[in-house]
Amino acid sequence: MSDFDTSKEIPPPFNPGYPPVDGAGPMHGANAKYGSPPYNATYGSPPYNATYGSPPYNPGYPYGNSAVVTTQPMVIVAPARAYETDYLGYSIFTMLCCCLPIGIGALIYSIKTRDANNLGDATLARKNSRTALTLNNVALGVGIIISLAWLACVIYVNIAFRQNIDDQNNG
Repeated sequence: MSDFDTSKEIPPPFNPGYPPVDGAGPMHGANAKYGSPPYNATYGSPPYNATYGSPPYNPGYPYGNSAVVTTQPMVIVAPARAYETDYLGYSIFTMLCCCLPIGIGALIYSIKTRDANNLGDATLARKNSRTALTLNNVALGVGIIISLAWLACVIYVNIAFRQNIDDQNNG
């Protein structure tokens, strides 16, 4: 049977991370029944016959057998996703001020563009963005044409009304 009995639970160290004080740790004195190292645990490099899976002593290292390995934290930067413009403000403007039916269609495609951007689907977002922009431009064009036609009708009616009044006054 070995020095180390696996049927008993090993108590935690008294001061984790600090060396034992005056031999009062779990590996010294009365607590040595839990297993003690085969050498006198002191600071510095272990002896030539060190165990616990340590490599054999190599005098080539400047500080004995302890090779210092410094690891740097790894920083992973995710590439920024390209967000397509959703033209939501433009869609609301064209819906309220230019042409309601086409503006509603543009608003729907603007919302679909925003959803595709949030899901990370760049091709669908690009397609919906272009459709929303096209519908917004068409709605703006239709709104401008309707506004100009309305203005022309108002001017024509105003001129005709004044001519009618002038004809009645002169004749």
